[in-house]
Amino acid sequence: MTDSINLAAQVIDLVRGVMTDLRPSGIDDSGLEAALGSLVDQFRSRHNLDVRFENNHLAIPRLDPNLELALLRIAQEALFNIAKHANTKEATLILQQEEDAIYLAVEDKGAGIEFLHSARRSGSHGMTIMRERAEAFGGNFHVTSVHGQGTKIEVRVPMDASGE
Repeated sequence: MTDSINLAAQVIDLVRGVMTDLRPSGIDDSGLEAALGSLVDQFRSRHNLDVRFENNHLAIPRLDPNLELALLRIAQEALFNIAKHANTKEATLILQQEEDAIYLAVEDKGAGIEFLHSARRSGSHGMTIMRERAEAFGGNFHVTSVHGQGTKIEVRVPMDASGE
């Protein structure tokens, strides 16, 4: 009976984690910056990845909710890639408001991608999904990587963007 109760508690925790990952509650209430801050905390604790969160200290206004979620997902995928492939324990997440755009970047000084086209191999959809999310809001997606020196993913989307 005790084993069953413990197993049920573990399943409940797992389901709660999945639900939070699907639609983080903080994004609806507090906006993109707060949701990214929570994501950074999550990666610090769950993945032992020291993520530095930088912004230009301008309060980012509330954006289209779907755009906020897309930017959060791009950051999440990029951080997952670092935790899984970069062979580093440090990363930087940058969020800035530019004149009429939001700039999001995730970078590391890890292993880099030896051949950028290998990140687009069959069964690997992360880069494609990040690009499609940015482009769905009229944004740009750019990846720079040097083998052995790190990778930087940059996204710029218009502040007034709304998804199709």
